[in-house]
Amino acid sequence: MNLDLQGLAALVKIAELGSFSAASQALHISQPAVSKRIKVLEDEVGSPLFDRIGRNLQLTEAGAALVPIAKRIMAELDEASLVMNNLALHVTGTLNIACSHHIGIHRLPHVLKAYRQLHPDVNLELQFMSSEEAIAALKQRRIELAFITLPKQLSSELNATKLWRDELCFAASGEHPLANRKQVQLNELAYSDCILPETNTTTFELVAQLFSRHKLPLRPTIPVNYIETIRTLVASGLGWSVLPRNMIQSPLVELPVSAATPVRHLGYLAMRGRTMSNAAKRFIEVLHARA
Repeated sequence: MNLDLQGLAALVKIAELGSFSAASQALHISQPAVSKRIKVLEDEVGSPLFDRIGRNLQLTEAGAALVPIAKRIMAELDEASLVMNNLALHVTGTLNIACSHHIGIHRLPHVLKAYRQLHPDVNLELQFMSSEEAIAALKQRRIELAFITLPKQLSSELNATKLWRDELCFAASGEHPLANRKQVQLNELAYSDCILPETNTTTFELVAQLFSRHKLPLRPTIPVNYIETIRTLVASGLGWSVLPRNMIQSPLVELPVSAATPVRHLGYLAMRGRTMSNAAKRFIEVLHARA
């Protein structure tokens, strides 16, 4: 049986994204073209691959069995393409990377600009993701590099490279009741409104560990995932937070808390053992020259 490669690529995208229309956008082809590819593949397999129940789209038994095989085939083809491009020393193609909003705003802009100037033939696709989303995308081979707050524990499948040391500090609006104090005790913060990243983030874990060591509760009033949003909410007077020191500007002030503030490390992750594209290698070179 000869399976159509374009059909396999369409099958994988539909299974990942949940619809023919989303797959057509991801593949940069029309929806009828996606439908045609699936029809060709279904004819080759001799069985329907999807059941359409109302607006819902579900894989048939044959479709569910074929998806993991199709993913392996597409991954092998991508790997072969990377090897051939590397042998030719071409810096072209698409480079998919992900980063947190904080890194994308404060750490990468000058790197991205320099990279685009040096390698204009590379189609650079940057996606903003949480750390958890970026790690999942790496393992699914949807991105090559993930720039995030590095977790303390990391899967053996991943390589981590530290780039920046981010000093954190307690911060609040200049109008906060604790803002004009010469010293603030940690237990005073435990019973004040606070705005922190969501509980599954590395930054929250660092703050939670600090309060736990002092046997104090930590109850965020508003859990928020994006640190830029946290800064805005804190500046409006909704509570205190822990932010990178370089983000403390009026109307924010640093609270002189007696306890040592945590430090987080920022950097990038890549899949261990995966052949890296020339585009990604050159990006890392530019990054380290300017980090």
